[in-house]
Amino acid sequence: MRNFPKLLTVAVVASATVIAPTTAAHADANGCTQLGSWITDSVCIAVVGKGQYVKTATAKLLAPIGKPCNTKLYITFFDLKQTKYSQSISASDSKCQSARFHTQSYYATMRVGRVCAAVSINGAMKPGACVSIVK
Repeated sequence: MRNFPKLLTVAVVASATVIAPTTAAHADANGCTQLGSWITDSVCIAVVGKGQYVKTATAKLLAPIGKPCNTKLYITFFDLKQTKYSQSISASDSKCQSARFHTQSYYATMRVGRVCAAVSINGAMKPGACVSIVK
């Protein structure tokens, strides 16, 4: 299992459009936020690339206490106007797992804005984490 450093902790409003404070992604960037009331459970985003160029993005769910079931992971890119322009959604997983990853390869220059990871559990969107995409 890959271990992503915890560089950013953010809180996000769980909704169809994820809104969160972000940090700059001048190169590789990582961010996590606590999932629910379990202090050990989190949703993370890890971006590999430089500036606007994104090689891969990984959404990660770590839930050693909560072990959520029926999950989907989301990787969503937003421009500066908060318009969603790219989204990758994992297959639904009915197992109750303590760790789950969804990685998408892009190998593309993305718009200035942000990329966010989120999770749905039993169809309900939960908080996620975001990092900025900058020039």
